[in-house]
Amino acid sequence: MRTPSILLAVILFCCCQLALVSQPSIVPMPTFLGTVKGSDGKVLSIESDDGNTMQFTCTRKTEFLDGKKRIKATDLQPGEYVSVEAKKAPDRTLDAVIVHREKRPDA
Repeated sequence: MRTPSILLAVILFCCCQLALVSQPSIVPMPTFLGTVKGSDGKVLSIESDDGNTMQFTCTRKTEFLDGKKRIKATDLQPGEYVSVEAKKAPDRTLDAVIVHREKRPDA
């Protein structure tokens, strides 16, 4: 009588452990801050606060926001301050996922 109870407990324990392991972990995307240097609709170039120029590929899934309002990529002008949430693409470049128009921290 105890054997089925123990067996059931072991099976339930294993199922719970498997369910925990199979849950995808949520990893936040890295965010980059900088000044827009240029954009041709497919590539956004920004200069970070430490002077490095970074390029991000813009896809049809890239969102451009000013606060909560959606804007177009063409609304961003050189000299504007932005934050870019990006993910690494299979070709090891960075894909822009969300681009936020920001207020410059020193303003």
